[in-house]
Amino acid sequence: MKRAAVVVGLLMVGAAIAGCLEKKEEFTLNPDGSGKVVYETIVAMPMMPMGDQKPDLATESRKIAKMTLDGSEGVEAWSDLACGATEDGRLRFKGTAYFKDLATLKLAQSEDKISFAKDPQGGMVLALEMGGKEDKGPAEPKPAPPATPPTEEQITAQIQQARAGYAMQKVMMGTILGKMKVEMSFRLPGTLAETSGFQKTPEGCVRIMVDGAAMMKAMDEVMADDAALRKAILAGEDISKGPQDDRMTEKLFGKGPMKARTTGDLKPLFDFAAESQAAKAAYPEAVKKLGLDKIEGGMMPMMPMPPGAPGAPPAPAAPTAK
Repeated sequence: MKRAAVVVGLLMVGAAIAGCLEKKEEFTLNPDGSGKVVYETIVAMPMMPMGDQKPDLATESRKIAKMTLDGSEGVEAWSDLACGATEDGRLRFKGTAYFKDLATLKLAQSEDKISFAKDPQGGMVLALEMGGKEDKGPAEPKPAPPATPPTEEQITAQIQQARAGYAMQKVMMGTILGKMKVEMSFRLPGTLAETSGFQKTPEGCVRIMVDGAAMMKAMDEVMADDAALRKAILAGEDISKGPQDDRMTEKLFGKGPMKARTTGDLKPLFDFAAESQAAKAAYPEAVKKLGLDKIEGGMMPMMPMPPGAPGAPPAPAAPTAK
């Protein structure tokens, strides 16, 4: 359950950062753990001005850029910085981050745990646990089946109440997830031999892609599955909290952990030292050119999390049938 919960949690957090979000990360990894990632994010205005005042999209986009640069850890250098507004008035930031050790990388507003290490057979394994970067404390205890199994009538009532609660949440979740898109891709050294949970690209990379529509479809399917809901109730799970995370994960990414294994010639894909040094040298001028040196740091206001999402307030109780 823990892996599934953090997957759904990541996607909810991503959407909640500023209302609507598109995030794309393109990693290129070397065998020694160094690498680079082209990071792009598009968010809605954190707060809209009151009255006739027009939003200063240029300044707000610089704030997003500044927050990303200052809030990332394990980055040796940034290059190819760009920020501005999209045609529909959202804020965009893009840049390439160089990191010496993947294990220490933490991009702003991201809690992914990514590892890339040698295996006993001489290959290398990429493993992704989304939303698992920080220690969240002990996992929730596994639910125990009720001492007295519920009757079929009670099971039916619980399912009806859970669906009523989900219907109340769905409008809010649909608004938040409407334009959400998350994509992560990895270019790896060697020859791709095995994958689990990832899609393969024609270029030989592996990736995951999820959008708000796919999440809503998965949630609808989980809540429409009578047999699965009945099984969850008999196992002691509280289905009133919304779609079960493990079933959500399976529908979005398939069964099994998110892993990819490469073999063969595991040579570096790029010269990390040369590229990162060039990026460091060009960084001060790039920051000045974008005007980021004149922007004060600060945290972006967070939107409320949808009820039922990890870390969110409990979902409102469904009306009890009379």
